Amino acid sequence: MLHKPPYKYPKELAGNCLHIGYVSSDFGDHAMSRLMQSIPGLHDKTKVEVFCYALSPDDGTTFCAKIAREAEHFVDLSRVNMLSINTSEIAPNLPNTLMCEGTHY
Repeated sequence: MLHKPPYKYPKELAGNCLHIGYVSSDFGDHAMSRLMQSIPGLHDKTKVEVFCYALSPDDGTTFCAKIAREAEHFVDLSRVNMLSINTSEIAPNLPNTLMCEGTHY
């Protein structure tokens, strides 16, 4: 890894839009989702495209519904075997920034 040159960030974003991804097992009734439930909707939609990747199934709460509604993309990965996951679920619209929102990874 040390033999590779530093990553050069592009000066322009593809499509002039920043892709931000949130990965969490806590989009349901959990303290983390209570804190971040408004975050996807607060991004400027003309400059940011939001992707949420859920690692746990929808628990039917308003927290999960609000996050799913306000993100442009909400992907349920709860049925995917994490040991055999490939990037095909995320790669088509690979976020520029991927944040893990959780308490136990």
